[in-house]
Amino acid sequence: MYFLLLLLLSSIKQPGFDAHYEQWISPKIGDEFQLHSFKDIPFFIEEEPLNIEDLLSKEYHWRRDSSFSKQKFQEGKTYWARIPIQLPNTGHHSFFLEFLDQSIEEFEIFLPETDAKYTHFQSGAFLPFKQRPLNHKNHAFQINPKAGIFQLIYVKIKAEHPADTHFAIKDATAFIGYSNNEYLYFGLVYGILTALLLYTLLMYIALRDKAYLFLMLYIFSIQLWFFEKDGIGFQFFWNSWPTVNLTIQPLIEYLLIMSALWFHQSFFATKKHFPKVEKYIVRFGILRTSFLVIELLSNNAIIYLRHFDVIPIGLMIYLSARATKKGYYGAPYILAAIMLIGLTLIMRSAINFGWLPLNPITFHSFPTSLILQLAVVLVAINDRVTKIRTAKRTADEALINQQQENLVLEQKVNRELENKVQERTVEIAHKNAELEKAYAAMEAQSQRIMEMNAHLDLDNYSLKKKLKKERNERIKNKHLSYEEFQEIFTDELACHRYLEEVKWQQEYKCSKCRNKKYAPGQKKFSRRCTKCGYHESITANTVFHGIRFPITKAFFLVYVGANNIKMTQEKLAESLEMRLGTVNAFLKKTKEYKGPHSNLLENL
Repeated sequence: MYFLLLLLLSSIKQPGFDAHYEQWISPKIGDEFQLHSFKDIPFFIEEEPLNIEDLLSKEYHWRRDSSFSKQKFQEGKTYWARIPIQLPNTGHHSFFLEFLDQSIEEFEIFLPETDAKYTHFQSGAFLPFKQRPLNHKNHAFQINPKAGIFQLIYVKIKAEHPADTHFAIKDATAFIGYSNNEYLYFGLVYGILTALLLYTLLMYIALRDKAYLFLMLYIFSIQLWFFEKDGIGFQFFWNSWPTVNLTIQPLIEYLLIMSALWFHQSFFATKKHFPKVEKYIVRFGILRTSFLVIELLSNNAIIYLRHFDVIPIGLMIYLSARATKKGYYGAPYILAAIMLIGLTLIMRSAINFGWLPLNPITFHSFPTSLILQLAVVLVAINDRVTKIRTAKRTADEALINQQQENLVLEQKVNRELENKVQERTVEIAHKNAELEKAYAAMEAQSQRIMEMNAHLDLDNYSLKKKLKKERNERIKNKHLSYEEFQEIFTDELACHRYLEEVKWQQEYKCSKCRNKKYAPGQKKFSRRCTKCGYHESITANTVFHGIRFPITKAFFLVYVGANNIKMTQEKLAESLEMRLGTVNAFLKKTKEYKGPHSNLLENL
């Protein structure tokens, strides 16, 4: 079913395609922009190499296609076209044939002469500019009026891109007048661009914002784009190097689209405020750079993948719209500028497809829109700078007012502080007098307290000595129970204090190096040798070292063993709440102990 539908559609005659017939083109004197194209004249695509003699001696399938447009042009194919001209019957006018697309790589024209022969001229972007018959940016040729009123002009073109086949036939006055006006228009355009470039440079010097550097690159790219598109660059700058026409176009378009992206990236600080858009911009930059390298290495084989550049325009519109929604300074103007370029591109596409006619307004619409876009961008920058300066000025004024208020408040506080200081100084003077008086009284009282303390120390010393003597007598003269023994050695601290008193009552001597100087150890009651650093605990080298039950119970067991108190080991274990084996082992240890401090047992 699908195949039958295709067969039916292919059998229908295409609209705008008519059979061969001659329709003479009659130029009007003084008309500067009467345009024609291949849709108005017969043409065919060359299948094998032909010359003018072949065309004149044989019949070929000339055809007309009233719907022919730039987008229907087949790249890399050789087109032959026949232009039937009917010149006005005036003997004093010269006429010129001008093709508007100066970027056509190979262009040949055959103009009739008086003797029914044809003169061959070559032009095109592949040839040096000086080989053109007329020093004009477009492919322009003077028609020989002596060849007759009715003339058939043959044109042979070949392009590696969709070529624009529009041409115009003008008299000399119209041709020169339009050329002068067009060159004047280009001069104004380049002058405006140069002025904008210098203005942006001054803005960068004043503000040091790198967004202006990208804007300068964008303006410079537009200038290069104009140079390449309107033929001014080939005519005046690289006229002896036609190969530049092949390489400069992808470079210019790369700089044009990427500098615009970089400007938006810097203007809106996408890395900080729009990180997702920043990622897409970076990825597109890598992809677009790869396409540029492929274009240059493949001799422009895929140069017309430029519809891919719709992506950055969409990114810039989205970014400007988001920034406008968030209230960024200048964002509405940037959005309007991008929308203007987008609408102009749509209009240019409509012209290329033949949906809109080509006239002076549509022909110069894109350059004019670029100038307007730059003007709007500069308005956006000016609006941004103005608002930033206004906000800064407002902040500075608020800061100055606040500083003035702070100064008044500071002066008021200083006056109050001075009064307070004076009052406080008088008060302090009175207090000092009272304190001196009180200090004298305290000195006298302190002297009395010191004397009392000296008497108390003497009494305490006598009391301790008496208590020690009474305790020793009490232990020696009476066999104490464990409860009575605990009244003397109440806790571990008392036992350790007693050990310190007995163990080192004469002098300290290091167990390792026999040094007699020490410093306090890490634990309480321990001592550290100042010579070898050995730490000796209070129980080291005594029978109490390494025991695993309270030292108060160990003291009582030593007391029982040293005084030969009649008490069974079972009774001892019961009263101390200890295991019988532990009591038996410790008593045996005390009897057999012959360590350096064995006299501790005797003292107990």
